[in-house]
Amino acid sequence: MSRQGLWQRIREQEGISYGVSSWLDAPWYGNAGSININASLAPQNLERLRTAVREVLIQTREKGYSLLEVGMAKSAILARRKDRLTQPANAIDTIAFNLREGRAFDANKEFDERYEKLEAASVNAALKKYLDQSLLREVAAGSF
Repeated sequence: MSRQGLWQRIREQEGISYGVSSWLDAPWYGNAGSININASLAPQNLERLRTAVREVLIQTREKGYSLLEVGMAKSAILARRKDRLTQPANAIDTIAFNLREGRAFDANKEFDERYEKLEAASVNAALKKYLDQSLLREVAAGSF
C-alpha cells in the first residue's frame, strides 16, 4: 500500500469523516511544536478515525515524502507567505513582530530562502526524528 494522506484515507477511501485537516504549529520560542489534526464525524466513527490517523502517521514516518510532494508543499508555503504579506494588516503585524524580535525589516526573506532549500531527505529525516506517536495526545470533543 502506498503512503496516503489523511484526506485520501479518511474522507475518500473510508468515508468516516465529513472533512479532515491538519497543520503543524512550530512556535518561535522554545521547542514544543505540535501537529494538529481536526476531523468532523459521526460519533460511531471515532475509533475508526483514531485507527486511520495512527496508521497514516506511521506510514508517513516510515515512508516519508517524495521529492515531488516536498516541492509542492514548499511552493504552497511560499505562495501563502507571499500572499499573506499583500494584506496591509498582516504586513504591519509582520514588520512589528520582526522589530520586537530585533530582526531586520526583510527577515522573512531569510525564512523563505530556508524553505526554498528544503530537500525531501531532510524533511524525511525530521519526520523520523520527531514524529513519535508515543508523544501524541488525542482529544475528542462533541456529543458522544
